[in-house]
Amino acid sequence: MNQKYHALIQYVHDGKSCRQIARDVGINRDTVRKYVNDYDHKRHLLIEGGKEIDVQALIESLTEKPTYQTGSRSK
Repeated sequence: MNQKYHALIQYVHDGKSCRQIARDVGINRDTVRKYVNDYDHKRHLLIEGGKEIDVQALIESLTEKPTYQTGSRSK
């Protein structure tokens, strides 16, 4: 698993602070804070929309690699 996944798991399941997560995972606190803010923002949007939250699915959606469409690009 990647660093973002480990950081979010420690935040959600273990309740660790950004500083503790940064120390454990070995990344900058600002990066951890960005990951946590992205998670909280997306979770808040789901709550406002009245949707049921699957924490594991939310974390996986935030940590998956981006996909790009390269099929019909003009040169």
